[in-house]
Amino acid sequence: RLSKFPGAGQGHAVMEQLVNAPLREITSRKQSPYCAERLYNFTESSYDLAYFSPELLSNALSTVPEALEAVTMTVIEGYSRPFSDEQATIQWARLRGAAYTMLRTLVTGDMSDIAARAIGALIKAECQVATAHLDVSPSDSSFTIFCDAVVGEDTVNAGVYIMLIKAHLDEIARGKGDVRGANKCISLLQDVAKAVLQLITLPSPEASNSVDPRPTTMEAWFLSMTSLLSLSNTRLGLTSAGAVEEIVATSCTAAMSVIFM
Repeated sequence: RLSKFPGAGQGHAVMEQLVNAPLREITSRKQSPYCAERLYNFTESSYDLAYFSPELLSNALSTVPEALEAVTMTVIEGYSRPFSDEQATIQWARLRGAAYTMLRTLVTGDMSDIAARAIGALIKAECQVATAHLDVSPSDSSFTIFCDAVVGEDTVNAGVYIMLIKAHLDEIARGKGDVRGANKCISLLQDVAKAVLQLITLPSPEASNSVDPRPTTMEAWFLSMTSLLSLSNTRLGLTSAGAVEEIVATSCTAAMSVIFM
C-alpha cells in the first residue's frame, strides 16, 4: 500500500485526483441527452473507475454518490427505452458491462449501502422488464433489448448483476469480509427475490426473435443460493438462519415449478 512508502501522502493525493477525474466526467454529463456519446463516456469512465482499489473507489463514491447513481439510472433507463440507432444500442450494452465491472470492484471490498442499492435496482429493473416483455409478447421482433448485441456471447448475460451478490458472499467465505456484508447480501436477496423468481417461473414460450433472459438469470440466482448456503454453514450462525431458510425455500419452490412447467 502507498502508506508504507516515503511520500505516501503525496501519492495518495495523486490517486485521489486520478479517481476523481472519471467521477467528474460522469457527473458533468448526467444531464446531457440520452445518446450514444453519453453512453460511451459513461462506459469509459466506469471502466476507468473499476481499475482503482476497492477502498479508494468506495471512498470516492461515498463522496460523490451521484456518479454511481447516474450510471445506474442510465442503465435502467435503457431497458425500457427504444434506441434510435444501432450504435446507441451497442454503447448501452457496453455500459451494462462497465457498470458490472465497476460494481465488481466495489464488492471485492465491503458491500457499501450505495453499492447494494445500485445492485438491487439493476436486478429488479432487468427482471421486471424481461417479465413484462415475455408475459405480453415473447415473439415481438420489435423488442431489441434482449438481443445478441446486448446479452449475447460477446456481452454480459442477463442476470449478471445477481452474480455480484454471489461474488461478495464468496469474498466473505474466503475471509475477506464480515457478517455485516453477509447480512446485506441476505437483505438484498430478499429484496430482489420476487422480481427474479417471477421471471424464471414465467410460463411463457421461449423467445424466438430475441435471447431468452431466463436461463442465465436462473443460473445466476441458484449459483448465489449455493454460495449463500455454503457460507451459512460456517459463518452466519443462527441469527440469519430464518432469513436464509426463507430465501432457499422460496427458491426451491420456484425450481420445482420450472421442472414441472
